[in-house]
Amino acid sequence: MSGDSSVLILKREHSWQNRFRKFRVILDGIQVSQIADGQELSFGLAAGSHTLLIVLSDRYQTSQVDFVGYSGGTVHAVCGPAGPLPTRRELRAGRFDASNYLRLDILNGPSPEG
Repeated sequence: MSGDSSVLILKREHSWQNRFRKFRVILDGIQVSQIADGQELSFGLAAGSHTLLIVLSDRYQTSQVDFVGYSGGTVHAVCGPAGPLPTRRELRAGRFDASNYLRLDILNGPSPEG
């Protein structure tokens, strides 16, 4: 890794409800990979500001997350389900918010590693 680059490590937590489905990894507006249940991926990045989005389908995706990759640093992120599957009653009543189905968290704040 050169001095002007950083690394993003993305971990997908295990979830029973989506264990056979891959999530699309959208980095800076471009699909760069897919991530399987329980998988961990690593991406080399130019130092600077970036965006990350995880997509299961057109209906189910995380909110876009902004983060900074510092020169020589590592950013850790985790994605997975935001909660339990909705019940049939919730689905029929229209009480299920698809925007809250998946979550994406940056685990370490925007600071350089020493």
